[in-house]
Amino acid sequence: MKLIINADDFGYSRGINFGILDAYQFGVVRSCSIMANMPAFDHAVQLAGDNPGLGIGVHLNLTCGKPLTDAGELTGPDGLFRRKDDLFPSIGEVPCEVIEAEWEAQIEKVKGSGVNPDHLDSHHHVHMLRPVLPTFLKLAGKYNLPVRLFGREYLPGEYKDIVSPDRFSGDFHGKGAAVDTILKLVDENKTGCLEIMCHPGYLDETILKESGYSMPRPHELHQLTSSDLITKLQEKEVQLVTFSQLDKG
Repeated sequence: MKLIINADDFGYSRGINFGILDAYQFGVVRSCSIMANMPAFDHAVQLAGDNPGLGIGVHLNLTCGKPLTDAGELTGPDGLFRRKDDLFPSIGEVPCEVIEAEWEAQIEKVKGSGVNPDHLDSHHHVHMLRPVLPTFLKLAGKYNLPVRLFGREYLPGEYKDIVSPDRFSGDFHGKGAAVDTILKLVDENKTGCLEIMCHPGYLDETILKESGYSMPRPHELHQLTSSDLITKLQEKEVQLVTFSQLDKG
């Protein structure tokens, strides 16, 4: 089987960047997703340039930090993105054009930095909300990029040619962030391609102040660099791949 272990939040903070890099260099992560609007974006781009084997997607964002455009309904009085608990209940009231413009700006910033993105996903899975998914798929089609989906059944007919892993798991999270979780998922998904989401990182001031998911990140990194995990995945003949290695039909 093929396995994508994708680390979210590249560019969020320097501690996160260094954690993802260590998970790539010393562990099982081969793919990550970069946040174009976050403060450690330039640092992430620099690290990416030194590690060309690390697959990098765009972690499209509507819920954290400062937007790249005049995002209107997406922002609060402070000019920052509204938090997800505030935004999600009213996301259907935000014009699709506003979301599309912001996300296109994020994609173009990544491409303009010299990073060639290999997929699209999103922060807090906002792309999977029903009012947002069509805009997400439209951009995936425009840029000819694979995507993260909770299942192929989410693809309407006009987007059936968009590439994605066969299955997705968010089980490696919080108390579920363990070597045994990954091995169990591998045993349950012996064909096709599975994506497992993860959030490795080191703690720094930015992440402790801004993120609601901070303390588990070093633990995730420890699990993802476990020699036991590396050995057992090799024994099971699991191919660790990036989105660019998915079959394009």
